[in-house]
Amino acid sequence: MSCINRIFIFNIKTTSTNIKNVIHEIVDSINASLLLSHSLRNDTLLIIKFDDEVALKVDGRFLKGYRPDLQSAKGLILKAIVKGRVKGLWLVKERDIKPLEYNEEYYHIIVDKTGKPLKNEKPPGKTIVHLNYNVEVKKSIKVSLTPNIYTIPQKIIIINNWLDGGVVSWS
Repeated sequence: MSCINRIFIFNIKTTSTNIKNVIHEIVDSINASLLLSHSLRNDTLLIIKFDDEVALKVDGRFLKGYRPDLQSAKGLILKAIVKGRVKGLWLVKERDIKPLEYNEEYYHIIVDKTGKPLKNEKPPGKTIVHLNYNVEVKKSIKVSLTPNIYTIPQKIIIINNWLDGGVVSWS
């Protein structure tokens, strides 16, 4: 993928009773992965995999007119779900993202409580971050974000800060 340096991928469980929480988590994850103080990250891709073999793909290169408030973002997400695609946001079959998910061109970071502390690792270049599941690929490392109480959007913020060259420190 040209110009994409960061890819965040995670699974999300949906039920008829948790749809409101799911929408909040999707919006917060888009904001955490793509927003800068003055613009969008145009080198970042977010993939949210659902239970029914469908994924929401959010591409910072093409996302236009995105507003981070819940109501506007929710409207854009629902529009993408109904139409199948809006600029930068579209639904794809999970099988269509498998080649990307295991792409050997990228360094894979697997966030797992059994991994090495993130603060002890040096940020790699092109990166795919697997936030809540494991994959078996050659160029990979398991890292932990302790304490293990962070939400997906908080993990994305911490990893973006680390990849940007920021300091990651906690006891």
